[in-house]
Amino acid sequence: MPLPGHAGEAQRPTATGDAVTVRDGTVRSGDSVSSLLGDVLSPPEIYDLSKQCRGVFPLTKLRAGQTYRVQSGPEGFHSFRYDIDEWEYLLVTHDGEGFSASVKKTPIDVVEETMHGEVRQRRAFTAAMRDAGGDRGLALRLADIFAFRFNAWREVRKGDTFTLLVEKKYRRGECIGYGRILAAAFFRGDTVYEAFWFKNEPDGRASYFDAAGKNLQPYLRAPLETYELASGFASRRLHPVTKRWQPHYAIDYSAPRGTPVYATSDGRIDRMRRDRKSGRYLAIEHEDGYESLYLHLSAYAKDIAAGDRVVQGQVIGYVGSTGYATGPHLDFRLKKNGRLVNPRGNRSLTSRDLTRREMRYLRRRVIASRVRMGTTRLAHNDSRFSAQM
Repeated sequence: MPLPGHAGEAQRPTATGDAVTVRDGTVRSGDSVSSLLGDVLSPPEIYDLSKQCRGVFPLTKLRAGQTYRVQSGPEGFHSFRYDIDEWEYLLVTHDGEGFSASVKKTPIDVVEETMHGEVRQRRAFTAAMRDAGGDRGLALRLADIFAFRFNAWREVRKGDTFTLLVEKKYRRGECIGYGRILAAAFFRGDTVYEAFWFKNEPDGRASYFDAAGKNLQPYLRAPLETYELASGFASRRLHPVTKRWQPHYAIDYSAPRGTPVYATSDGRIDRMRRDRKSGRYLAIEHEDGYESLYLHLSAYAKDIAAGDRVVQGQVIGYVGSTGYATGPHLDFRLKKNGRLVNPRGNRSLTSRDLTRREMRYLRRRVIASRVRMGTTRLAHNDSRFSAQM
């Protein structure tokens, strides 16, 4: 007998020997775990299931519009899956003795794609990115890569073009956004700017470099792989939690929970703590009187501790929403001689260029990326490599 369900829900048997019924649905306004599972579980069982979920994902947080799946068979309940967001889902199973609950990462397929764009009018960089198939978030990240060379928002002119090799993310066949920009070329009149993401595996150092091995980013203005600018550096802002107007001398980058957070530059971990407002946070001391802070982390990276040396691009933690936060994001702060300064300004942190050994690996990346982007014609500028290899 088919199980009753909400109007519009799909019910279908799977192709297994057991008569397993799969019911897909969408949470409606006013729904509760009882209304979703009342046809396959008794009230005491629903109580036990909810209790098991409390420390994992409280079922009081079910949101209208989110999708779910219930699987059951002749012997009763099998599993309940609830999509928390586009990145994670709650999975509750029953093994005959009790319920178990866990939050899992939604499988994501990553495809490398090449994009080409042309600026059609002065200061129309975002429009050019959208015409190329991207979005403002991707435009922001491309602009950040070259921020220490030129201001893409203010200085681009009609006729400027760009090409990038970027990771595109798909979930269940649907594009949900972009991952890392792996390489990029920006053509501004007679000047060409190139950038290649390069990670040195032995020590984890990572940044964007040009074809000659010059580090394009003395520090990472946004120490994340993917991000959106959620809140800027301001002397007065309405705090989303306290609802009070107060200074916000930081940059908030929204990103999915669990997104790796990188050290913005070489330095030493000064402290790793947790408090009521900042949640789990970490501070790194750098040269020239700089200090960077990373707030609201969900967790620290393994095998790091206060006093350890870290390098630019090394994973130090993961995006979360601990402390005063309405959702997952990184609160990134930068201090100069104890005073908070805008991380998105061009500061004078020092960074090293690549060694000759690292240059050999970068050269391979440059050649492969240019082939993918169709910019191999730029190779004629590479006579400088012969003196470095």
